[in-house]
Amino acid sequence: MAFLDPLGLVARFGIWKILTVVFALLNLKNMPFVWHLRVFTAFVTHLWIKPAPPPTPMTPATLFQPSIIQSRNSLMDCDFNIHKSNSTYFADLDVARSHLVPLLCGRGIAQMRKKFAAEEDKGRLGIILGGVHCSFRREIKPFQAFEIWSRLLTWDRKWIYVINHFVEKGAVQPKGFTLQPWRKVDNRKGKRKPEEMQPKQKATNGKEPPVTKSKIFASSIAKYVFKVGRRTIPPTQMLEVGGLVPPRPSNIDTPSYPSTPSNVPDSASHEPALAEMVQKLSSASTNEFIDASLKPDNPKGDVWDWQRIENERVRGMRIAELFGGLDALEGEFRGEDDMALGVYIDPA
Repeated sequence: MAFLDPLGLVARFGIWKILTVVFALLNLKNMPFVWHLRVFTAFVTHLWIKPAPPPTPMTPATLFQPSIIQSRNSLMDCDFNIHKSNSTYFADLDVARSHLVPLLCGRGIAQMRKKFAAEEDKGRLGIILGGVHCSFRREIKPFQAFEIWSRLLTWDRKWIYVINHFVEKGAVQPKGFTLQPWRKVDNRKGKRKPEEMQPKQKATNGKEPPVTKSKIFASSIAKYVFKVGRRTIPPTQMLEVGGLVPPRPSNIDTPSYPSTPSNVPDSASHEPALAEMVQKLSSASTNEFIDASLKPDNPKGDVWDWQRIENERVRGMRIAELFGGLDALEGEFRGEDDMALGVYIDPA
């Protein structure tokens, strides 16, 4: 039986130790503190490490471009149905957003910290996650590789909204990589077999839906707020300081930020907000919202001036308003006003 173990590892370490190491390697992302390492690595990479040669700087033209990370569905990420468990999506989303947010706001954060230091403001600037929603479309099988495409969707007076798409690895290829010009695009990976091609159907807006939707496993949206103590830093200010949003022209009035259903006063009923959200999510408009989240509008020309960015921000608010409407669910907690079924034990 020596031919089964030519290196003598079984005799030296024992079969159970070897199996334990193999199991840990196959489920490395689920090991203790690995999640912390993945998130910490993202922040260190984009905020402190200076690559050489220096990359192309972030500009208004890159504001809505996605960042991409690659991962794989480990065995411990699977549930009873032998596919990626719904709860594990959020851990991967944390890592994906940890790459995008420093790319978008790293320069703005540095400038704001200098400003606060000059003003002797001892408050600490923080980025706080205010909410996450995820919609599941297709299963991710055990050990299947996938990518998470993350990009800025929009912002209002308080929140900045980020969207993520879980995509089959290699099924979609961007035209290029702005911050990594040395990375080549393999167009062969993006080609699909004839039987995988979807028939062309007209969406409700008259446009052909992108074929890439069939390669999306799940889509998510999250919102962040910038805080210094209890003070909120408007996202527009952060993006302008970071050089991603040009100054508003003097001949244009201050934009009116669409108010989301979450802005309904506490004393008012939440039912109108929920009814409005349900009405917007009609079957006739669902495809439009999905199409709008996949990529920003790309009219002819590569110049992203203030007006074009503002048009894209307003377009993205159509989806953000629906997400903000979910804040009204807090009013559905009945607490002491109703009976309960019982209290049950969780063995963990």
